[in-house]
Amino acid sequence: MSELYDPFEPERALARGRAKPLLARYNRTDDHERNYRGSILRELFGRLGPGAWIEPPFYCDYGSNLQVGERFYANTGCVVLD
Repeated sequence: MSELYDPFEPERALARGRAKPLLARYNRTDDHERNYRGSILRELFGRLGPGAWIEPPFYCDYGSNLQVGERFYANTGCVVLD
């Protein structure tokens, strides 16, 4: 039997709280800060393949559930409900 999804469960709330400041920093970066952007994505994602890139702004719930492969690309305004 499946359990209902509870977004207010303490563990999920903590995970969102971890992701929000990372996303805020990422979305404030400029184009010349590619290395900094990459470091934020590596901290945010569960797995980030080589050459993966996401144009800001980017939004997700937790980030740690996300895995993308080599040379992944997402354009501006990407929203992932993870």
